[in-house]
Order: sequence, then C-alpha cells, then structure tokens
Amino acid sequence: MPPTGSSVTLREAGLQDIPAIVAVQARSWRESYRGLVDDDFLEAIPMQKWIESWRTHFFGARRDTRAFVAESGGRIIGFSGAGAADGVEGLGDAVAELHTIYMDAAYYGQGIGRRLMEAALDHLRQQGFTEVVLWVLEGNHRARRFYEAGGWRADGATGSDCWGATSVARVRYRLTLPPG
Repeated sequence: MPPTGSSVTLREAGLQDIPAIVAVQARSWRESYRGLVDDDFLEAIPMQKWIESWRTHFFGARRDTRAFVAESGGRIIGFSGAGAADGVEGLGDAVAELHTIYMDAAYYGQGIGRRLMEAALDHLRQQGFTEVVLWVLEGNHRARRFYEAGGWRADGATGSDCWGATSVARVRYRLTLPPG
C-alpha cells in the first residue's frame, strides 16, 4: 500500500538506481506476467544479469537512451526508459522505442505511469524523434489498455519470445509524437 500523504517525484535515473530499478522490474514481472509465462521463469529472474544489462543499455556509450524513475518516500516505485529503436527493421531514423516502463502494483491508477511515459516521450522529442514504438505481450491486457488510453495503436507487427518454457506472443504499438 502506498504511504499516506507521500508525494511522488520523477527524475532522471543514475547508475546508483540500477539495483532498485531491477527490483521493481522483477516485482512487476511477477505481478504482471503470472499466468502468461512459466512460474519457474518468474521465480528465477537473473537479477545480476539484469543489473549488467541496465548498466550497458541505459548507462553505456549510448547518448540517446535515458531512464527515469518515480520515487515515493525515498524509494523507487517505478521507471521508464526510451531511446533509438535499434535493430527494428523497416523503421526510419526518426522512430524511437519506449524500451521499458514498470511500476509497483500498489501505485497503479494514480497517474504515475502516465508521468513516467511522458518523461520518456519528452526526452525522445528533445532528441528529434517523431514516432515511437513499443512491444507488449499480447496477453497483457492491463498494459495494452494503458497504452491505448495514451493514444498508442497496434501497428500490425507481431513477434514472439521464449521466456523459460513459454513462448509468448508480443504486439508492437506505435505513437506519433505530438510537438512538445
């Protein structure tokens, strides 16, 4: 349960935030993906591997990729991250990707996710991107409603990943960035 009277602040993430970000991501995956992927996979999330991945992807040599965190009571409760849409065939240089956005379930429905998304989208606008894509698990109906409420639309692209013993279908969404 969120602390009563606690305000939520957003800021750009730093290297020191990575362990807390990964902890939120693991909790969120266990909450959001239970029933969509293998329980054993969710319980065996490779935390150290994720920490290294965050270090490389969001805090490596890339200049266009940024992450943002939401804090309440001095604790990170959510995050977003966005940058170039690397490795996505058929997308031009003006298309970016919302790589990640997760938060603790106790904070759903308070507008914090929307604020995290806007922070990421504002960053992308400043980088000169005009369109953004994201991938979402096909069966993650809560997330899909969240994105659709924000103006995102499925663009027809699909894919799949293997998460543990489960093959999961994913759907790509796209958003044209309105001018800042």
